[in-house]
Amino acid sequence: MMKMKTLIKLALTFSGIAVASKAFDTSIQIKKYHVKSSKVHDNIRILFLSDLHNNQFGEKQTTLIEHIAEQKPDIVLLGGDIYDYVGDVHPATVLLDWLGRHYPTFYVTGNHELRMKHLTGFKRLIREMNIQVLEGDSVEVPIGKTSVIINGVDDAQNKRLFSKQLKRVGKNLDTRYVNVLISHRPEQVERYEKYPFDLILSGHAHGGQFRVPGLINGLYSPQQGIFPKYAGGEYELANGSKMIVSRGLMVQNQQFPRIFNPPEIVVVDLH
Repeated sequence: MMKMKTLIKLALTFSGIAVASKAFDTSIQIKKYHVKSSKVHDNIRILFLSDLHNNQFGEKQTTLIEHIAEQKPDIVLLGGDIYDYVGDVHPATVLLDWLGRHYPTFYVTGNHELRMKHLTGFKRLIREMNIQVLEGDSVEVPIGKTSVIINGVDDAQNKRLFSKQLKRVGKNLDTRYVNVLISHRPEQVERYEKYPFDLILSGHAHGGQFRVPGLINGLYSPQQGIFPKYAGGEYELANGSKMIVSRGLMVQNQQFPRIFNPPEIVVVDLH
């Protein structure tokens, strides 16, 4: 009987350790989505990164870079808060420099970048690294026989600027092509639904920070509050647009740990 009790205790202990290990896992996950459209004539792979917040994965970002290279993306989209207004910006710059040399890459700001003292200088630096910074701009990217229009806006922290930029890209959509919007905040759904974007890519919510897989998708997110509706994943909007929300990459220097919520790279295959 004593031996059985000991075995049960050991089993429970190891089970608890295994659950805790998985709960606090901070290894990068690849989250893949598939979007079908009659506008797509050649399959296109989009890689989407958001909310790095100056974090580093391996010396000189080698771990993150290896994951990106393995996915063989056609284009890379950056959804804001890649930089942070506090901390060392060098790790983020190392990543951007590499991306700009290897892929067509497009960048929009998040709320943390808008709080940077020298934002204009950082935008200039990003452009010098061969990355297009979108500020209410639309850029056609031909890939094989398909053209994708990449639309991007600054973060909605500056409400006036955000509204102006979103209206500009939304009203000028050419619906013959696949239209992708990069916008940092997912909670602006009512604004996005006014325009026929095929795909909207956002971040900001950090996956709701704490998750219970299959039960709670996220506990808390800025602006959305408790049990955020758009914490992370794929959402069908009322106008038929698809919105994909990245859980982001930040794991270091957070006020609260991520629980059952590992950092992620989003890969979207357009078919």
